[in-house]
Amino acid sequence: MRTGCFRSAERGTYRRFQLSENAKVDEIKAAMENGVLSVTVPKAEVKKADVKAIEIN
Repeated sequence: MRTGCFRSAERGTYRRFQLSENAKVDEIKAAMENGVLSVTVPKAEVKKADVKAIEIN
């Protein structure tokens, strides 16, 4: 897992969290509105295994 960090110089706030392996790091977005920080971390699609039915006689 990758670790992400951010720091607020104004108030000395520091927060760290781990990102999943399928996080699209280059597409992370953050916005501050009315004192609320919103962070969006998009994830890549995880390919699901093909399921096949097997007939048993």
